[in-house]
Parts: sequence; structure tokens; C-alpha cells
Amino acid sequence: MALRVLLADESTTIKKVMQLALQDFAVEVKAVHAGVDVLDVARSFQPDVIFADVLLQKKNGYEVCGLLKADAGLKAVPVVLMWSSFMDLDDQLAKNAGAEGRLEKPFDVETLRKLVLELVPKTRTQRLAHFLDFPQKPTEELRLEETEKSTAAANKASPVPPGPAAPAYREPIPVPKRT
Repeated sequence: MALRVLLADESTTIKKVMQLALQDFAVEVKAVHAGVDVLDVARSFQPDVIFADVLLQKKNGYEVCGLLKADAGLKAVPVVLMWSSFMDLDDQLAKNAGAEGRLEKPFDVETLRKLVLELVPKTRTQRLAHFLDFPQKPTEELRLEETEKSTAAANKASPVPPGPAAPAYREPIPVPKRT
């Protein structure tokens, strides 16, 4: 099952970076640009984690986080507050709102990945990389494949002489038309 991320941020670049950074979790990122939309979208989208910018319009990230934590169906969803490096995060407001994580923008991809691994338990066991691992073949099958490859290589080294030549192509004999 894919990692579902709700991103409350005005930046399309942040969305793209998240998609790329979390792609081995088969991530699905849904973005909203205004704080007033987060609660409704979260109810319908059912995210595994929510990232909210503290400078959202109409409702800031602190307010959004507080609303999410007050909602019975969403209070268990981890919320990460994001802020830009040119400002300071109000730690007391973040704590009062119930935010589980903090992420300064621009963020390092590894910092984002570690945060998601820490906050969303299913990401520790359900990475896309696990789905792409093919089962290991039994040792006997592997030996047979190696033998077949060796035989094929030996045959290329000493080719089998060609058989009789194919008959030469001839033009078809015209058939007279009946009248």
C-alpha cells in the first residue's frame, strides 16, 4: 500500500521534491494551498502523514494542526510543521498544536526520509524496494542456468557447420487466364 502524504503548502516545487525523495515508498502526494482546505481533504484522502507550512493562507499551519488533532478520525495522523529558513518556528505554538515533527525548508532529502520513517510505521516494512525484490531461485535452478550459459558460449566458439543450402528463389510461372 502506498504512502499517502497530504502536503499543505503553496509550493509546487516542495511537492515534486517530496514525490522524488519518497518514491521508494510508492508515495502519493496530495497538495492543498490554503489552510481552510486541509481538514476536508484529510478526511477524504486519509493520509499517513501531513506536512503543513506554518505560513499557510486563511489558516496557518499551527491552526491546521490544532484542528487535525481535535478531529477524532484524524488525531492519530502525524503532523509535521514546516517553516522557511528565513524565519523562526514558534516551538510553544507547535507543541500546543500537537505537531509530531518539524521540518525546515529547504530541507535535506535524507532528513525528510528519516522523519517519515520515524513517524509512519508502515514505511519501515512496506518500501517499494521490497515489492520489487524477486524471490531467489533455488540453487539447483541457478546451476542449470549457468550450465546453459556455458554451453551456449562453447557453441558460439565452435559453430556447427551449416546444413544444405536453401533452394534458390525462382520467379513464379505465369498461368494463362481462361476465357
